[in-house]
Amino acid sequence: MIDNLQLKLLSPEKVSTIYSKCVEILSSKGIKVEHPSALKILSKAGAQVDFETEQVRFPKDIIEMALRSVPHGFTLAGKNESHNLTFPHPKRQFYARPGTGARNYLEPDSKTYRSTTLADVAELGQLVEALDEMSFCAYPTPRDLPEATADIHALKTLFENTSKHIMVQPYSFGSVEYLFQLALAVAGSTEALRKQSIIHILACCITPLAVKDMDAEVIIQSARYGVPIGLASLPSAGATSPATIDGTVLLASIEILAQLVMSQLVKPGLPVYGFPIFFTLDMQ
Repeated sequence: MIDNLQLKLLSPEKVSTIYSKCVEILSSKGIKVEHPSALKILSKAGAQVDFETEQVRFPKDIIEMALRSVPHGFTLAGKNESHNLTFPHPKRQFYARPGTGARNYLEPDSKTYRSTTLADVAELGQLVEALDEMSFCAYPTPRDLPEATADIHALKTLFENTSKHIMVQPYSFGSVEYLFQLALAVAGSTEALRKQSIIHILACCITPLAVKDMDAEVIIQSARYGVPIGLASLPSAGATSPATIDGTVLLASIEILAQLVMSQLVKPGLPVYGFPIFFTLDMQ
């Protein structure tokens, strides 16, 4: 095992340039937030909100205040302390998890594809529980259930089959509150969930530069329960983001920083981390 692994692709000067451009764009153009209650919260906290266009701009001082308030470390808890994970890794190594959202299952023997089922989610939870190499768990998409509630059933099934920490991916606005209520039921109380968060949840921008109602609701509900958020950006170079690597990295940085600022304006000190996932359009 390699200790203190570091990978630096950009010089400090280039990182500074990206940050400066993020601040410039978020303060001049801003980001669209499709959630009336979130707009009111952000406006009250000092953001510049156009309620008609749903456009939100963050002045530089607001951005800097948010960056000062965000924790530099936190714990993702399992149902028992032996599965607790310190973020970032104390030895600067990696944590591993299975993928999230997979709708199809490849049968290992026949090499044929079929729809993912809730039984597969249970089997995945048991596998993650048994493997020391898997640090925490996430669920695929069971397709033998109504799509609107598939995420709720999947989370319940993982709770029943693993004691490790779970990453939650919501599928609809309506399911967000139920996902938190499930975690609350397992934790035992709001205070217990806040102290030992057995889940964290994903929020994601709609590239370019928009936060839909579901993801704004995730930020609001996470603030209510003190649950950490993985702030995601999923730009596709040549489609929803510039064709250049630089432009795509910049766009992802803007979207993650925008969500970070939103999270800290809703609840200063809420634990978050950046979660960029990059795609490239096949131009053929």
